[in-house]
Amino acid sequence: MKEYVTHAIIQIGTFKKFDGFKTKEGIYVMSQTQTAETVGENKQNVSDFLRSKAFKTIWGEGFTSQTFEVEDSTQLIGQPRINGLPLKIVIIYWNYRSYRGNKEAYKILSVLALDSLEDHFRHAFGETATMEERRQRIDAYVQELEERLNAANETIAQQELELRQSWEEYDVQQSYQDEYDRQLREHGINPWAVPNTEDEHL
Repeated sequence: MKEYVTHAIIQIGTFKKFDGFKTKEGIYVMSQTQTAETVGENKQNVSDFLRSKAFKTIWGEGFTSQTFEVEDSTQLIGQPRINGLPLKIVIIYWNYRSYRGNKEAYKILSVLALDSLEDHFRHAFGETATMEERRQRIDAYVQELEERLNAANETIAQQELELRQSWEEYDVQQSYQDEYDRQLREHGINPWAVPNTEDEHL
């Protein structure tokens, strides 16, 4: 028996846009393909993760995605048949990719966390924000994150350059030392021998 889902476009500021789905039981899911593509990975990467020891350590057991048919696929970004993942699985995967250095996963998780936290604060203070205002805040935060990540990358690149230069200078000095030692040995002198000393008598 086929399982069907309804469809809507999910817009995270102007930063991310992907298909969202809702099952008959009211569970929100994403396709396995777009779960991966949203953070610059491929579908196989998600499949491998769901079978991995890392996932089983977090989840407690393996997980097999369920196949769904999309009822109305007129505005669909992806395919009309999906392997659906509950959002809690999506978040675990994105967290893992972020931990492994995936900057897109880091950015989307940071954006979603800030948006959710600010929404809780607004609720506590009796304030509201339109979806457009929230999207503008998201876009501004994404730009800030990208600037900080770019600055961090530049710092790392500069440190790597300085380290390479230091090693190159060391190699040059070492080559001079090796040549000096070689010439001493050719003249019967051990460059690393401890010189003989006689006790001085006062």
